Amino acid sequence: MLRKFIGLMSMVLVVATVAFADKLPPNLSTFPVAGESELYDSTLGGYAGNVDWLVLAPGDYTDTIYAPFVVPVFGSPIATEYLYLYQVEGRAAGNNSFTIYVTGPWSGGGTFTTDDDTPALDLDGVHNSSIFPYLLGESEVPSASLVSPDDFGTTPSPLGELFQWTWKTGNRLDAGEESYVLFITSPAPPTYGYATLKDTYSGNTFTIAVPSPEPASFVLLLMGVAASGVILRRKTK
Repeated sequence: MLRKFIGLMSMVLVVATVAFADKLPPNLSTFPVAGESELYDSTLGGYAGNVDWLVLAPGDYTDTIYAPFVVPVFGSPIATEYLYLYQVEGRAAGNNSFTIYVTGPWSGGGTFTTDDDTPALDLDGVHNSSIFPYLLGESEVPSASLVSPDDFGTTPSPLGELFQWTWKTGNRLDAGEESYVLFITSPAPPTYGYATLKDTYSGNTFTIAVPSPEPASFVLLLMGVAASGVILRRKTK
């Protein structure tokens, strides 16, 4: 029974990946790997935003275009773990939180900060169709201003560790704006996962790169999803 359920859930995830796909790579095993995921909201009848993402595998990035992202995180151009980079592009007004559900192992996370002498990092220089041809036609916000999250934190949940970046009133991520670059570090390679961008609406995607869960964690996740479905069915009867 468990084997059948895992098979069914795998099919659901594949269908979701195809149905909600925007600009995705041919596979998640050739590094660096990048993609763009659209955050769809049914109440808007459209998209709350997009997420540009890039995953760097462990390795030496000395004298590469990726070094500016590796050095601040690892203290040198040598990445000792996988580095997951994200940049949110607003397509609707008033976004106040971006959350990634991480079911795999992780080591840290946060936001690339800046000061008066150092311009904010932007993924555009390393996330484009010149480097990754499959990104051709991706949605971009021209001349977008960058908005730094006010807070970042992680919270355990039955569906994984919630990595959440928030923008307070007066500093929302609006349409035509981009977030600062956000990151997660992990010893695990990527798989497709779930993320949300929220305000009064809830844009979501199933095609964002996240650390792969360990086999035991994956089984627990599937059991949690199954339990949630049973509870929901009981409430709707």
